[in-house]
Amino acid sequence: MSGKIDRDTLTAIDQYANEINEYIDRKIGPDLYCHLFFNMPFGTLPTEKPLPPDEILNNPSKALQSDSAFIELNAALIYTPRWSSHPLRLKSGGRMMSGDRYKFLIMPEKDCYLYIFQSDASGQFSMLFPMDSFRGVRIDNRNPVKGQLAYELPGPKSSFILDERRGIERIYVIAVPESDTQLEELGRQLNKAQNDESHKKIGRELMDYLNTKSLTHAALPGVTFNMDGKGGNRVKINAEKLQTSKERVYLMEFEHR
Repeated sequence: MSGKIDRDTLTAIDQYANEINEYIDRKIGPDLYCHLFFNMPFGTLPTEKPLPPDEILNNPSKALQSDSAFIELNAALIYTPRWSSHPLRLKSGGRMMSGDRYKFLIMPEKDCYLYIFQSDASGQFSMLFPMDSFRGVRIDNRNPVKGQLAYELPGPKSSFILDERRGIERIYVIAVPESDTQLEELGRQLNKAQNDESHKKIGRELMDYLNTKSLTHAALPGVTFNMDGKGGNRVKINAEKLQTSKERVYLMEFEHR
């Protein structure tokens, strides 16, 4: 018997895992959803400031609404395994592999300024939004973003691709009513960095700034997005509802294999 798993089997495994996640979202309910989310043995949040567990379990919405000046986002990270053309939803604590393609589906509840950063296992940061161009093509993903409008980032016909640097990847999502001049300046510096040393230095400054805020995994079920799947079939993606503010940053972690 061969020790290798064929591509169809790997795709089926990912689809089955995705179906389990969607079942949790739709059928089990927000109380158990939050219990699973906050007790997931994956990674650590260096500055996480959660409410007491009993409060979260008894009223999970408090984990989000304790901050009065929040912006609500419906968001999902969608990935397509390199051996497949079927998009799947990735949740915090999941995994992707080098070469997998991924993108974000985001719909803010109201007009806001959106910032998305990603850090890899070495601590190197990239700014995923806003973004003027992607792989040499102008895309004009700029702030502010409009409320009640769905965005596919980096674009409807483009995706980010996971590189070869394996380890824990982190996605930071910030949405605020007005522009964050410090985040914008750090993002510009990241994009202009000429070498690894300067890039890492700016990344450390960005991490120091993010660590002045509360980092949270908290999320509740959100809207359902529809997107094109294999063979022209429509795929339903159940998003999560995030709440961020000037003092709260949503953090998603996943394993890069």
